[in-house]
Amino acid sequence: MKNIKKLILLITILVVFSVINVNASTEIVTWDTSKNGTNYTLSNDNLTSEIFGNGSRNVIANVGKQTGKWYWEIKIDDISNTNVRLGIGINDTTTYDDSILYAHNGYIFINNNAEVYGSSFIDNVIGIALDLDTGKIEFYKDGISQGIIETGIDTSNTYYPKVYNGDTTKSATITANFGATAFVHQIPSGYHPYNATVVQPNIPTNLIAAPSNNNITLDWDAVTDADNYTILRSTDSGTIDTVIASNMTTTTYTDINVTPGTTYYYVVRAVKNSVESADSNVASAMVENNIATLQIKLSTTDIYEYTVTMSDVSNFIKWYTDRANNIGLPFYIFPDSSSIEPYTKINEYIIHDKIVWFKVKEYLK
Repeated sequence: MKNIKKLILLITILVVFSVINVNASTEIVTWDTSKNGTNYTLSNDNLTSEIFGNGSRNVIANVGKQTGKWYWEIKIDDISNTNVRLGIGINDTTTYDDSILYAHNGYIFINNNAEVYGSSFIDNVIGIALDLDTGKIEFYKDGISQGIIETGIDTSNTYYPKVYNGDTTKSATITANFGATAFVHQIPSGYHPYNATVVQPNIPTNLIAAPSNNNITLDWDAVTDADNYTILRSTDSGTIDTVIASNMTTTTYTDINVTPGTTYYYVVRAVKNSVESADSNVASAMVENNIATLQIKLSTTDIYEYTVTMSDVSNFIKWYTDRANNIGLPFYIFPDSSSIEPYTKINEYIIHDKIVWFKVKEYLK
């Protein structure tokens, strides 16, 4: 019995260990020992830094990031200095340029421009969530968000965690946790510890968007081993960041929430083990603004009704006329975009010889 309990315990430990280490490849991230400012000391395996109040008063991490969504925490250890600013930068030599720094007084410094941002801090734990895929950063004071910053990040740069001592006479002591130990507060959903090395899945290719009746249909090439896909949409080609579908396991999607006359831009991301790829190519489409209702009476007494564009009406009339002269297929296909599960596509076939009459009701433009 004791041996069985030991075996169960061993299996449990192995299962827990394997769960913890899914995608758990890490790198050693500390404050850099050579690329920082001129006056500082490092301790605690280079995670604690005392930054003196003279000279170049910056420290940066030894690892930078250019893509991905990352989280780390900074603990303010020395409460005698009330002029600590922390966040990100591209190097240690510039105080504010190409930096976003959350200051002790609640201001945010975005590339040398100070703005009112959040609440002040002294001896708190500051969490930093950096999204380099969309160019956003969010600061947390003791687990409470101070707001999302959506400007100031150039996603072509490599950014490093950074702390600046704004006091010219007092030193500042801070300790970083890049993920080597448990965070004090909950890591935001979708983010990874800064010390993690995350392998992104391949990017979906050949995304195509096409209008279909009063909807827009998307198709793209499958990514090998992708768990699912996320679809994003916007009416602005420069910023495509609104998720309209997630956990998609097929490579087709029909967007039914569209306004005729509006151009929509789409990208698709592959997801593997909760890690998203970079964006696919951008595809765009617009449903025509001239919509009509097409009613078709069949000899079975049924009347079928479709919301279509006037171009679709023209195609239907041409088919009907051609078929009367024995040209073309004996049926006309109307896609049903409702995509009722478990089906991905439904088509209705209207037989030419069963049509008694049809009526077109064109809407006002």
